[in-house]
Amino acid sequence: SLMEINFPANLSSIGDYAFKNCESLAVITITGNKVVIGTDVFEDCDSVESITVPAEFIGCIPTESLKTVIISSGTSIPENAFSDAEDLETVTLPASITEIGSNAFSSCEKIQNITASAKVIDSFHIADLKNLTIIGEMDSLELGKFSYCNQIESITLPFVGDKPSNAENTH
Repeated sequence: SLMEINFPANLSSIGDYAFKNCESLAVITITGNKVVIGTDVFEDCDSVESITVPAEFIGCIPTESLKTVIISSGTSIPENAFSDAEDLETVTLPASITEIGSNAFSSCEKIQNITASAKVIDSFHIADLKNLTIIGEMDSLELGKFSYCNQIESITLPFVGDKPSNAENTH
């Protein structure tokens, strides 16, 4: 039974119902962002726990069983995108994601690990967060921002301030 699918970057299309009823499918990786996805390609694939996809394909993948979401490219996450992913634990978004639609992560109260830009951190429940990595640019940190994060173990922030002219581009 099929448990994992890795689509190559040069794939041009995935046909209608191609993986319908693949009940043991747990991992989906789509590396290309020029793929045409047919109707209900992953219909009734209710065991998908991990996805790595461009943001444009979020609506094509079942989200009920997701534990890990890695968005590889894009600029926004649609509203209600992961609203039924109650077991979601890890979210990784590129710095290019600057907008998250309303309720995109509204019922995702088990998220423990987030990597995202400072612009979108407020879209998540962060009270039970364990690890936070902020990527991209950040110019300030709001007073009390993490005061109710009792479980936090690690926060990684980007470099803030003026870089000396002879310094390398590191954090």
